[in-house]
Amino acid sequence: MPRIIASLVGAAFIFVLGLALFGTAKTAIEDPAKETAIANQWVIEQPTVNPETGEASTRKNVASDRFPSPFANEVAARAANNNALPPDLSLMTKARHDGSNYVHALLMGYRNQAGYKNEKGEELLKMFPDAKTPQGLHFNPWFANLNIAMPPPLTQDGQVTYSDGTKATKDQMARDIAAFLTWTAEPNLDTRHGSIGAARGPPATMDPGVRHDDDGSPPPLTPHASQATHAPMNDDLKALIRTIPDFPKPGIQFRDITTLLLDPAGLAATIDRMVAATTGPVDLIAGIEARGFLFAAALAVPLKAGVLLIRKDGKLPGATIAEDYALEYGQDRIAMHEDALVPGQRVLLVDDLIATGGTARAAVRLLRKAGAIVEQAQFVIDLPDLGGADALRADGVQADALFAFEGH
Repeated sequence: MPRIIASLVGAAFIFVLGLALFGTAKTAIEDPAKETAIANQWVIEQPTVNPETGEASTRKNVASDRFPSPFANEVAARAANNNALPPDLSLMTKARHDGSNYVHALLMGYRNQAGYKNEKGEELLKMFPDAKTPQGLHFNPWFANLNIAMPPPLTQDGQVTYSDGTKATKDQMARDIAAFLTWTAEPNLDTRHGSIGAARGPPATMDPGVRHDDDGSPPPLTPHASQATHAPMNDDLKALIRTIPDFPKPGIQFRDITTLLLDPAGLAATIDRMVAATTGPVDLIAGIEARGFLFAAALAVPLKAGVLLIRKDGKLPGATIAEDYALEYGQDRIAMHEDALVPGQRVLLVDDLIATGGTARAAVRLLRKAGAIVEQAQFVIDLPDLGGADALRADGVQADALFAFEGH
């Protein structure tokens, strides 16, 4: 079993392990001996150090251990997942708002992009011809930027056999994966591992809707998971962004992210989604003054990248290079340190909002002038009516945003 697990990536790893556990859970919960036997099937050697000699060694798993990564290092992980770094799925339902429903929707959400329509009946590729899913990625409207590196783990009914006779539909398998991920994300998981055999039911926070019905049929989905066409966390996070009318001048609807920043769970989910939307290897994250600094620094930690500051000209000490850009009634200039990057480094551009795109496009020109490879820019908010994101795309940059607001 460990050899099989080590050859899998992302949700496919959890798919094998999760279904193996939950496919027999209904029987096992009624029999402590069977519970223990099921747990003992998965014995993974944990890397450790011999306390007497200091030499590398291994030992059997104990209840408090995490599941080890199936990959030797980050390079191997990316190589197995279309160059995208697979996330740690053991906490996925905590990292995503309404996590279990999100996981279920994501697994069931793979679509053929051709002819795909949104909730208004508008065909995606007719509205945005340049939004075609790149080769090597997979279209999934539940994912952050609609394109996901992970191939669909659930392709047909019957990929597993349930010992209790439950029909293994794609929907049921997706429910069981979501249930397993909810279980792994529990803060008292270690206690549950240690007391296996004493339990007489599912974890208290596990949605009982993912359990098998007596007749083997899946219970009905919650309305937002079955009817929505975008991940449920979108609306919840978007609601954390306050709109202030007529600021800084009449007719402007100011999108205030300070209310999002004040919400710990909302901020964490925002950063997590931006990490997930990052499409390639990143050496540096360039943040545009000033709110872009916040998101650049937060993204740099999980992406293991450096932070490059792009400021108004004259604000940085030392030698700088600069780039001009047009304003409505004049022009302005941004700058960066001339030694901030090594030519050939890959840079992700980040800011809180894109409107006309003047500053972002100037930042791309500035970075490229310094020798950077800039292929993607991420924003929390896009004002599509002002055309900035489309202008960036015309410059050869993939422009992604978590939320779109109409108007100015």
